[in-house]
Amino acid sequence: VNRAALDFAGCTEEEIRGALFWETPWWNYPPDASERLRRAIETAATKGETIRYETSHLDSAGKLEQYDFSINPVRNASSP
Repeated sequence: VNRAALDFAGCTEEEIRGALFWETPWWNYPPDASERLRRAIETAATKGETIRYETSHLDSAGKLEQYDFSINPVRNASSP
């Protein structure tokens, strides 16, 4: 995680080290954000699909930011 992302969430690297990505502060808003991300990761990993959607995140000051988010499966020579 880079410094800009940590500053945005108002957290330290130590606070998120070892956390699953969907359990980090970036995914605490809206209420279903964490579960939506978990499902997107699962779909990318199991079905090999790229997932893309718009999402909102609250920064450490409570300002709402909009993002175009995507997650892509990582493939190797044996992947379909």
